[in-house]
Formats: sequence, C-alpha cells, structure tokens
Amino acid sequence: MTLHRPRHSLRRLQTFLTPNSSRDSSQSNSTNDISRKSSSSNNSIDSSHSSTSGLAWIILGAEEHSSTACALSNVIKDLLVPDLQHGKGITLLWHLHNTDPNARSGTTQTAFKPLNGGCCALALQIHDITSKAATEALAHLPIQFVPPQALVSQQPQPQQPQQHRKNSIPAAHLGAYLKGYSLIQTYDAPRHPARPAKGTCIVSVGISPAAGEEKALDHWYRSEHLSLMSENLIFIRCTRYRLMDTDEESRRASASDRKASLGNGFEDEAEDERAPSFLALHEYVSHQALLDHAIEYGQLVPETEMSRRVFAGAKKVERTIWDVEEDYR
Repeated sequence: MTLHRPRHSLRRLQTFLTPNSSRDSSQSNSTNDISRKSSSSNNSIDSSHSSTSGLAWIILGAEEHSSTACALSNVIKDLLVPDLQHGKGITLLWHLHNTDPNARSGTTQTAFKPLNGGCCALALQIHDITSKAATEALAHLPIQFVPPQALVSQQPQPQQPQQHRKNSIPAAHLGAYLKGYSLIQTYDAPRHPARPAKGTCIVSVGISPAAGEEKALDHWYRSEHLSLMSENLIFIRCTRYRLMDTDEESRRASASDRKASLGNGFEDEAEDERAPSFLALHEYVSHQALLDHAIEYGQLVPETEMSRRVFAGAKKVERTIWDVEEDYR
C-alpha cells in the first residue's frame, strides 16, 4: 500500500514556523573539529575506536515541480542552522548544495520518499553518539525527523504513532531524511604549499559492499586508495563513516520505529532505497578543480585490482558532488 501525503507549498509551511526561541542562546557555537589522523596502517574496521564521534547527515530534496533548490537551501539557513548553532552535543560542519541542477529527492510516485542524493545537505559532527545531548538537539528541530535508531536506542520505544509537534514540519513534506553515522577513519593528505587547509567541494561516496566484504572495503581505503588520492594536490582530506543501523537486528528495530511513527500505510525500505552502509566524505579544493582534472586527465585515481573487487560485488554505490555553500568549521 502506498502512503500518500498532502502537498504543502514551502512558503505556506514557513509562514507558521518560527525558530525555537526557548533554546539557550548563551551556548557558544564551538567549532571542535574531529581530530584528523592518518590511519592508513590499520587494515581493519576499528570497532574499538576510542572516539564515539559520528555524523548526522541531513538531506533535503524537493517534491517534483514544487520547491526549488534555492528554497530548500533557505530552509537550512533560516530554520535548521539557527537552532543547531546552539545545540549541545553537535557541531555544524557544512551546508552543501548538489551540483546537479536536476537533483530531486521525492515525487508523488514514491509518496514523497526522499532519495539519498537530494538538492541540499547539512552535515553535523556528533560529539558522542552514546549521549542524549545530540538526540535532544535533533529532536527539537523545526523539521520533525525520525531520529536514527542508534541515537534513541537508550530511550523507550514509541508505542503510538508519532504526534505532530506544534510549529514543526514533518520531514516527509520536504522530502528529507536524517541518517546517523559512526566515525571510522579520518585522513589528511600531506601538507603542501599548493594544498589549502579547506576546500569548497565535497564528494560523498556511499557504498554498501557485498556480504562479507566490509573488511576488504576498509583495507582498500587504508592501504591503497587514500594514499593514491593524496598524490593529487586538489584532494585535501577524507572522513569515513558507518551507518548506525547496518546490522540486520538494528535495521529491523529501526523499521519498527518508523512504522510506529508513520502509522498505517508504512512500507519498509527496499534494499535499493536504503542509505549506503558506508559513507566517505572527500574534500577537494573546488568543484572546478575537480572538473578541470577530469577533462584533462580522466579519473583521479586509476583502477586497481582491489578497487575492482570492492565495486564489482557492491550492493549499492552512490556518488554525489556537493558545493560547499557554508563552511562552519
């Protein structure tokens, strides 16, 4: 059964929305970046990583023929960022804009369910994925997301359909979603006079590897891929994450929560509709530098035996190029 939701114009939705003025505005907007260390010597996914840092990855996309990318960008700037700047347990990283002008994230045919590559994105560092601070900061946003399962696992599970909060927009009306990721690895390319400290282009690469190939994917990044990428001066750094509900038990629990939240008409995600289980955010000097290199030289990194193995059996591969509209670091 397909769940149909009423259409809402963005302008109309914004007329009854006001930022939450009750939030403690005295909280400083700290910019505690994730400590960046090269971990290329570690060839396995470090499940005992001392850091519990993570990523909140928020995607917004327009309903078909309804909202422009500019309007969605304004939702981030006017509605999300003001609250998140004072949210405890999180730090703003980037406000991103998809370089594809035709990017869309939901249609009437998909019941406005967002696809993974939307028009706009907001990336947040979660300081501690086990704390309640980040959950509370994300739970009171003007856009009402269903939080990632891992961020609410310590809280009582909802027994009733989620109630619509006053002065909030259900995320489905914008074609939006929030995914939580835990930190796996950070990698900085070697310093060079021609390599800036920050870039203006982010390439997100999402991969769901074949069953049993998670360690092969991690080994490829750590032992080969990142070092090859760092040989090109337009590459600055990479941060890698794992989706919080990648194991089957957590996924079923998350699906159960979404069903309780959305009520009748809920359908669990098919495999090709789920977010990739691993996400790498590659930072480059600029979109133009990336384009110029592709025109003149082709691929940034040549294909290798390991890369062929990783991609040949992957269940899903998504690559999206984003321009940095705002860098909060």
